[in-house]
Amino acid sequence: MPKPGLPINGETIEQIREIRFLSQAELAEAAKISRPYLNELERGAKPSAGPAILRRIAAELGVTVGALLARTRPRQGTEDADPTIEGIAS
Repeated sequence: MPKPGLPINGETIEQIREIRFLSQAELAEAAKISRPYLNELERGAKPSAGPAILRRIAAELGVTVGALLARTRPRQGTEDADPTIEGIAS
């Protein structure tokens, strides 16, 4: 039986990666995953990933694992803004 993964927000991974001026190939190599797998995560084709993979991706992007997780519901008053992305871009 496959291990359940943590729900991720692939769009957030892609946005942070682009803010950091990293290609998919560069991030995938640094995080020790394949580029096609990273592409699937970013596109949402794989909606979850294991904790070890998320830790490596987060470390390479310079964010916490929590920043990469999908939110089940927006926090009060933050429906339009993603504070994770805003904090990185500033």
